[in-house]
Amino acid sequence: KKGFGRQVFEKIMMYIRSQPFGPADGIRLLCSVMNKEGQRFFESFGFMESGRYDNMTKNYIVYSFSMHEK
Repeated sequence: KKGFGRQVFEKIMMYIRSQPFGPADGIRLLCSVMNKEGQRFFESFGFMESGRYDNMTKNYIVYSFSMHEK
């Protein structure tokens, strides 16, 4: 079971890079500020913190990945 999420996410990234919906400049996603494991996971794929999103009940880190790198 360990590493299954990484394998799935690698396949997702490969699929996005194949441009099934046309070219994209990058990918953005949210990760809870409380989810340290998730933060490390996305950072290990080259996602960089690019901002914060706060709503009434939760706080998130906005992560961005440039399709022009890696």
